[in-house]
Amino acid sequence: MPETPTESTSPPIPTTAAPTPETTGVQPDAAPEAAPDDSTAVAGCRAIDPLQPAGVSDPEGAHAFTFTGFNGSAGSLSGYAGCGLMINFFASWCSPCVAEMPDFEEFWQRHGHRVAVLGLAREDSAEDALEMIATTGITYPTGMDSTDLFITLGGLGMPTTVFISPEGAILDAYSGLMTADVILEFADRYFGPLN
Repeated sequence: MPETPTESTSPPIPTTAAPTPETTGVQPDAAPEAAPDDSTAVAGCRAIDPLQPAGVSDPEGAHAFTFTGFNGSAGSLSGYAGCGLMINFFASWCSPCVAEMPDFEEFWQRHGHRVAVLGLAREDSAEDALEMIATTGITYPTGMDSTDLFITLGGLGMPTTVFISPEGAILDAYSGLMTADVILEFADRYFGPLN
């Protein structure tokens, strides 16, 4: 059984019973999950480009927040409306951040069609953050935390991962290293069973 994280800002949820659509309010996808290397997989949440206008006229909750792309363009969480979202705050000087990024990439490759991942560099130069992204080989969307989203979303230490509902509600903020098992446990908890 995956270890239960202890630095979550919400009360622990027992891990003895698997979340169900009745307890989470999230209905599982009807389509079977594609293998990570299957190029015909349904794009779903993975197709969202947070640096492109989303066409959402009045975003609600966390979907109203913005960040900055590495090219200086404005990024927005509004395009994630309808998708579960994990925002991972990272920095090149943060060893646990570097250690967990391949696990977020693995999650993104396996489950990005159902739950989006966005990496935001915090207290880091764009050059150092981009070098870290290249070194770790991540492919999920990234940018800079230029508006102190880290503080706004409840970050306490680095790394921090924030879980946002498809409706824009902030579900949890977890400060500390997340392993692949812990990432999946939190995603199952907040977005319904993914396996």
